[in-house]
Amino acid sequence: MDKVILEKMANFCSRSEHCEQDVLDKLRSCEICIEEKNEIVKWLVQENFIDNARYAKAYVRDKFRFNHWGRKKIWIMLKAKKIDDELIQNALNEIDEKKYIDALKELIENQRKKINGKSEYEIKGKLYNFALARGFESSIISELL
Repeated sequence: MDKVILEKMANFCSRSEHCEQDVLDKLRSCEICIEEKNEIVKWLVQENFIDNARYAKAYVRDKFRFNHWGRKKIWIMLKAKKIDDELIQNALNEIDEKKYIDALKELIENQRKKINGKSEYEIKGKLYNFALARGFESSIISELL
């Protein structure tokens, strides 16, 4: 195992939270075989530099709080990083339901000020599509609109 690359990856993981897929993506530019890349990731997991459960919780918390994403979008993005379904669900369960609905209300209210429409129906349609694109569930959006 290449010690220089291992140290770089340990440093990379210690600066901010990363998942296994992030590290593998970063290792793509390195000219080492796949077995070495997998060994490096395995060592980083054993030494607790990488923890997909911890990563999923941090990702959910940040994307909900700062980007105002809904559960669906967060789920899709974590699946793209090859995070296990159970870990994603556990992380999403940490979102407080009241805060989730309040965030959606605020998002819709702010967007309503920015959009124009010929009718209330058109405005609601635009707001609905906006909230869907942010990853919120259609049932909750419909209820709020």
